[in-house]
Amino acid sequence: MKGEDINHLKRYLSMGMSLKVCILDNNSVEFLTWVRGSISPEKIFRQYDMIFIPKWVWTEVCDSQNRKSYINDLKHYSKVQIIDEVDYLTLVDY
Repeated sequence: MKGEDINHLKRYLSMGMSLKVCILDNNSVEFLTWVRGSISPEKIFRQYDMIFIPKWVWTEVCDSQNRKSYINDLKHYSKVQIIDEVDYLTLVDY
């Protein structure tokens, strides 16, 4: 996420609303793929306004079609943002 994208995200985060944000790592995604049949992603993620996935996590997720598919399906329940780690500092105070 660079330039305009990060600025769009900053505007979204500063809308004055209290947002619920989930940050996923590779281990969480792997675990969630295993329990998908027992606990639906909708039940877990519908409460969040946004799901952050660090770019390095996305790279690891893409090593598995199962994990990649799981993340792509999350877009139905919440706003998913894959964010480059170098952009973290620009989000301070948001």
